[in-house]
Amino acid sequence: MKQPILYGILLCIAICAFAKTDRQPTDWIQQDIAAMLPEGDILAVILDIKGSYGMRAFGRLSFSIGSDGQHIWFHTYDGHSLPTNMLDKVQINLKQNVVIIGEAELNYVGVKKVIINDRFDNKWQGYRWSFEGEKRYEFTLGRVESSGQTFMRIQINRIGNNISLLDLPLLF
Repeated sequence: MKQPILYGILLCIAICAFAKTDRQPTDWIQQDIAAMLPEGDILAVILDIKGSYGMRAFGRLSFSIGSDGQHIWFHTYDGHSLPTNMLDKVQINLKQNVVIIGEAELNYVGVKKVIINDRFDNKWQGYRWSFEGEKRYEFTLGRVESSGQTFMRIQINRIGNNISLLDLPLLF
């Protein structure tokens, strides 16, 4: 009598363990993005990541993040130069999982894991979107493991000679 009950319990556990979820991978990405980009005012550090010492502060940028549940957008307060004004042209469409920078629509590329061996041992994991036309656009968004801070980077390069037109790495 105990054996059929035991088999029934094990069968229920197996069914629950292998049950499919209705959630799509984009649902997880949407949740991660919303957690990394909370609505409100942000004071971010503009990073110098091309130096030989790993990531270090280069300046600061004040901006706000807005959302209607389907889109996320940015508004800079003190950005008067091209790199910082470019953030105003960024919009994330959560439903379609695309990033729009100006007229360019960047498609989701995948998960990106990075280990930067500097004195802070900065490891982070996030997501990347890109578009390639006359220019290559890349948008990266991730979370730094050690601090829980958000890392966001906008890059625009000219195709052919790979000249950097914009590199805006932010940490907040």
